[in-house]
Amino acid sequence: MIKFLILSLLCVSALAVSGNKGACRAQNYTNVDVDFSNRYLGRWYNIYVSASMPFQYRDDLCNLDEYSIDKYGNMRALYKGMHANQKVTEFLQQVKKVGPGHLKIKFFSLQPIGANYEVPYINDDYTVSVVVGCNAFGFLGQSDIWIITRSYNPDPLEVQKALDFIKQAGFDDSDLVPVSTKGCAKIK
Repeated sequence: MIKFLILSLLCVSALAVSGNKGACRAQNYTNVDVDFSNRYLGRWYNIYVSASMPFQYRDDLCNLDEYSIDKYGNMRALYKGMHANQKVTEFLQQVKKVGPGHLKIKFFSLQPIGANYEVPYINDDYTVSVVVGCNAFGFLGQSDIWIITRSYNPDPLEVQKALDFIKQAGFDDSDLVPVSTKGCAKIK
């Protein structure tokens, strides 16, 4: 019985919130009013991500999302990723605004609950943004931070402002890693 309890505790602790722990702790940033219906639309390139981010392929040459409004007025995001073998993967995500600077994203239609997607920082000209994902049920879940930009070759000063914001807001930046953009010019 004791072995079972120890094994159970080990399994549950392995499922505890992993990734960027600071993303879940700093939850005072959802009041940023982001213009999701107009200025946020378009192409965003991943520039930095949490190293623990489960859906980011480390050998990819480019990762981006294209936000748009469909003919029914629903927001959506088309993910595109170029792998090391030059193959491009695409999938459509359902997006729903749930508050200022706060979206829920479903990666497939039968997903019961959308993943949290919060924008605690976006610069005035909407070219650089910090995104936080804290998806948990109690102490179980995943937490990540990433920086997205309009250009795959962004202004380093603007990216530095986003990195500075992450530190000043109390997020853990120790696991942020740059993402390759070598293949972005080839993605249409």
